[in-house]
Amino acid sequence: MGTRVLIIKLAATGDVIRTTPLIYGLKREYENPHITWVTDSSAYQLLKTNLEIDKLLIFNLESVLYLTVQEFDLVISLDKEPRALGLSGDVKAKRKVGFCLSKFGTLDIYNEESEYALRLGIDDSLKFYDNKKSYPKIIFEMCGLEYNGERYYLDIDPDDLDYAKGVFDENGIVGNEIVVGINSGAGPVFANKAWKEEGFAKLIERLNGVDVDDRKIKVALLGGKDEREKNKRIYKASGGGAVDIGCGHSVPQF
Repeated sequence: MGTRVLIIKLAATGDVIRTTPLIYGLKREYENPHITWVTDSSAYQLLKTNLEIDKLLIFNLESVLYLTVQEFDLVISLDKEPRALGLSGDVKAKRKVGFCLSKFGTLDIYNEESEYALRLGIDDSLKFYDNKKSYPKIIFEMCGLEYNGERYYLDIDPDDLDYAKGVFDENGIVGNEIVVGINSGAGPVFANKAWKEEGFAKLIERLNGVDVDDRKIKVALLGGKDEREKNKRIYKASGGGAVDIGCGHSVPQF
């Protein structure tokens, strides 16, 4: 198997995708690494087509029992929530990097290279004003790897691409139009990440029907189940200037 690596990155889904460049850094650093990744079920749907991951597991009791009897060369612990930290502490490994639990049950780090990432979580000035590092660069540094601009890996299943094309066809979105997707949702941790509804409505009004090089712009409203009612209000406030393609799609279809 070569160097056996375990990546613990459960959530959020966007952060899981932002972690995928790390795979390329590991393959550059180690000869023939065998990469196991444990994640949540929602993110699993977006990683299952990633052929660079040797073993992909959904976080559950069965996976925890499976992993804690093994020994890895390297464990990369990138989540700060207790279940992920507990798993990283129980798994046997020659080397561990990232976040861990102290003997008092408080957040700690395995290696000094992870101190900057820890400070980002407790220092608002650093997080919101002073930090100039991208997320991939930060996690590369946590692992002691050089970041060379490696890109995200997101490969969509052909069946999901066909599904999306069918949704567009059903809603009258044709190939010669410029489609602008507006996702009105945002995670609940930082409430001010979500733009106000009237802002979305005004943007839709300004974009809808604009000609760009003889192609018209069409706006598609996107969202998950939490945005269902919100998108209805935005659609109404914009005077029906967008196509509401629904909020009941799976994560890969979305």
